[in-house]
Amino acid sequence: GTITGRTYTTEPIPGNNVYLTIDIELQEKVERILDAGIQVLMRERLNKKAEREAVESIMRRRAAAGKGNSLFRLYLWLFA
Repeated sequence: GTITGRTYTTEPIPGNNVYLTIDIELQEKVERILDAGIQVLMRERLNKKAEREAVESIMRRRAAAGKGNSLFRLYLWLFA
């Protein structure tokens, strides 16, 4: 954008600090969008965990019944 003016509350001095401000409405929108994205990622993670636990439960039952024991060990090696 174009600089339309400058206002200093204190005279600038060389240092390691940079302070930026953004419009409060923009900040609120960005925070809502980020929060929604985080919620989606958390739900996806929980869904994947639930799916993995369901598969593990099935594999454990099969292994206990003497079926697919080697397959279960391979699954645990790959995903546990």
